[in-house]
Amino acid sequence: MDCTACGRENRSSASYCAWCGERLSATAEQEQPAPPREGGAVTRKLDLADLLESDAPLEPGTWLDGRYEITALQETSPDSRTYEALDRARCPGCGHVFEGEEPTAYCQECGASLARPPRVIIVEYLVRRPQTYDLHWQRGGRDYYVIAVPEPEQPAPAPATLRLAFGSATHPGYHYGHNEDSLDARLYADHLGTSLGFFVVADGVGGQQGGEVASRLAIAAVWDRLYHDVWQAAMLGSPPEDEACEEAIGAAIAAANETVYAQRTAQASEMSTTLTVALTMGRKVFVGNVGDSRAYLFDSEGLRRITQDHSLVQRMVDAGELKPEEVYTHPRRNVIYRSIGDRPRLTGDTFAAELATDGRLVLCSDGLWEMVREDGLEEVLLAEPDPQIAADRLVQNALLAGGEDNISVIIVQAKG
Repeated sequence: MDCTACGRENRSSASYCAWCGERLSATAEQEQPAPPREGGAVTRKLDLADLLESDAPLEPGTWLDGRYEITALQETSPDSRTYEALDRARCPGCGHVFEGEEPTAYCQECGASLARPPRVIIVEYLVRRPQTYDLHWQRGGRDYYVIAVPEPEQPAPAPATLRLAFGSATHPGYHYGHNEDSLDARLYADHLGTSLGFFVVADGVGGQQGGEVASRLAIAAVWDRLYHDVWQAAMLGSPPEDEACEEAIGAAIAAANETVYAQRTAQASEMSTTLTVALTMGRKVFVGNVGDSRAYLFDSEGLRRITQDHSLVQRMVDAGELKPEEVYTHPRRNVIYRSIGDRPRLTGDTFAAELATDGRLVLCSDGLWEMVREDGLEEVLLAEPDPQIAADRLVQNALLAGGEDNISVIIVQAKG
């Protein structure tokens, strides 16, 4: 049925225009009950003319100006009433007003859904007007002032889950018939966004029956301790605090030292090993090290070393007796003063860092960083986006440079 006032089409059973609120011509169909909404509520336009002539407040469901649907009476006073309403003719996304347009499910301007119309406050005044308002009109001897209600701020989106991938490679080098290096890498991720990583490199000392055993024993002991102290709780959604994670790294290194020292004593050998371990929880990285195996971070800021070598040449550099570039050629560059298993009790260094999206974590033994050096390490990381290809290429470059020691590397790639 077309409205005689505004000319817009309404449903056949309507008594009042959905657009302007004017009374429509009575028909036999209007005597029928209005169709039910979902949930049993009745959809009908209230008798706006009768309401305006009385002193009764507007009821929920009343339409004003063919645009605003009253949802609740918010406040009343001797000279005014304040209503909550929905603006059925304005896009909640871009604010476009649909004047003379047929309503649709989505805004024609920005594509936003129109399922949740913007909320407004409508103040009905007989005596005075509000100081500020967005729209005003008069009808039935009453003044109506529309005040737009700001949409509530949406919570900031949760940080994207960090996804990890890794590559690893090891080689005995050209000067030894066996490989005393050991490494391990483990990942865990679930549908709730939990992301955990365990990565470790150990460079054994003491020959085939000593260094290999020491590096393997140390890695097994570190994993066992961290699994029970940290990993299990994090898997169940209760990761420890940062300080507790660093303490757990230190305790795991101490446990590895006790294990290797006990085996060294039982065999009356000289076995020991370096150890560099990294535990990742989301973006957080907790690192511990003993000896001269290293951990690096590589991201938009470039390559930077996390760990500090426990070596004679590093002490000389720290004391100003040796230039950093002379470390690679010094005759005593392989002398370390702290290693896993060389004494009954030992404390490792621990560090905390953060892994950036598209950043990389690198763990390696001295057989890699002495041969490739930091410039060569950065060059490969820049050139190879795949962590496994990068790890294989770094080992090959170390071999091309002489391969004077066992070579091991783990590269962890972080992706948002």
